[in-house]
Amino acid sequence: AARGKLYMPRNPESRPFPAPQALCRVKKPVDFIHPLDEVQYSGLFDAGWYITTYIDLQQHRIEALDHFWREGAAQGRDPGPDFSISGYMMHYPDVASDPRDALLHYLREGRKMGYEACPVFRGKQERLPGRPTVMLVGHAAGQTLYGAERSLHDLARLLMAQQVNVVIVLPSAVNQGYCQDLMGISTALAVLPYGWWQQGMVGAPATVKRFQNLIQRFNVALVHANSLVLHEALVAARQLGVPTVIHARELPEHDAALCDTLNARPEELRQRAHALADGLVANSHAVAKWLRGGTESIKPIEVVPNTIYMEPLLELPVARPVSHKRGRHRFTVGMLSSNTAKKGLADLEEVAKHLQKVLPSAEVLVFGPRTAELETLLARVATQGKRSNLRYAGYVDSPAEALAQLDVLVNLSHVQESFGRTVLEAMAAARPVVAYDWGALPELIIPGETGFLAQLGDTAAVAEHLKWLAAHPEERRALGAKGRQRALTQYGQQTVQNKLVSAYRNFGLQL
Repeated sequence: AARGKLYMPRNPESRPFPAPQALCRVKKPVDFIHPLDEVQYSGLFDAGWYITTYIDLQQHRIEALDHFWREGAAQGRDPGPDFSISGYMMHYPDVASDPRDALLHYLREGRKMGYEACPVFRGKQERLPGRPTVMLVGHAAGQTLYGAERSLHDLARLLMAQQVNVVIVLPSAVNQGYCQDLMGISTALAVLPYGWWQQGMVGAPATVKRFQNLIQRFNVALVHANSLVLHEALVAARQLGVPTVIHARELPEHDAALCDTLNARPEELRQRAHALADGLVANSHAVAKWLRGGTESIKPIEVVPNTIYMEPLLELPVARPVSHKRGRHRFTVGMLSSNTAKKGLADLEEVAKHLQKVLPSAEVLVFGPRTAELETLLARVATQGKRSNLRYAGYVDSPAEALAQLDVLVNLSHVQESFGRTVLEAMAAARPVVAYDWGALPELIIPGETGFLAQLGDTAAVAEHLKWLAAHPEERRALGAKGRQRALTQYGQQTVQNKLVSAYRNFGLQL
């Protein structure tokens, strides 16, 4: 009986297990196929691409396919450059609720039915004939919205107001709400797998080709990369002779973690930006200075600061309303952050301790995602019981929701911020800011007029500024009002829109 099970005829009607088609003379049905076999033999899983694209995996010894199947797909990782799981699930919401099932659906049914492996969604903005089309390429699109996602949204909004046709490309559609918002301010949204550039990377040919197809399909006049770390979109545009812009929102010179991730020195990143872009946009003068490298740049560099959606922030009162029965409220300081160590969590803890001594009634709130670093901090705070004045206030989708609870915002980042989005949000909300004299923040904050600056790491000085603000409510109100006015005049939508139009004109694109 055992021999009978092992017997295989010379010309079987079916195969007991799958084999690569390149090895098979005749295509025959297979008796049993494990889902992993389907994925492996489909050609959609690319182990090399998987490890290269998801940089965090390079620090671990893994078997790529096994990792993808056990946990990668559920984490929002794609199998290769030719299939977007999140894009497929968003485009065809009824096919599967599990990422792995979505891939199997495409292999078993979707491909034959003509379903899109890397879908392109129609935006709600009708294409305007005779107007140029700009392709905005994002480098991040996670479940939690950070500056990268918000800045792309703001940029698309500016271009839409200028009656430019906007085509947006994202590496993921895991945050469908974010994608829907972008579709509302664009003519099209494409989702295809791609990652960040690393030293030595040449780019996936399939991804370059997909970008070229999109550029030609929508007659793109300019490709605008929303970060220094993008690659294939720029290569595709250069090969087609389409102008490119790199929007630098990073300060690699002062961001060792970014340089380590990309395995590149700041000078190499600067040289690469000049090589791939026809024009460079910096979101602050600090970034523009880095891009110039101390010499006259051979490429035009324009400063176009970030802007934000200010309306909900402008609706907040200039000072937090008094809610206490005796006409007083607890002075509250807060930080809005991605809550990693480099954003100054340890410094916030020190500031809270100083305030316990000089201003015992003050409360310190931290908003943002619940990271491992934050968990460590909260564990320490928990040992103090009710004596601690530091409290985690959760993650909020709208900064107005957090700032409504604050009298003052602090920014204690140890990385030189290339702009300082939360600072601008606080200014629009008429909340004074206390921050380090570091990176681009001095471009936003005028000491004594809209807030205060302290030397990097001087948490005692930060606490003294906060103590003064708590003791002088009228001056605090005046600082907030001046901050709001500065936010409107220097960083309002119309002002930044005009600067973007001017930059594009200097790059040779007439809007």
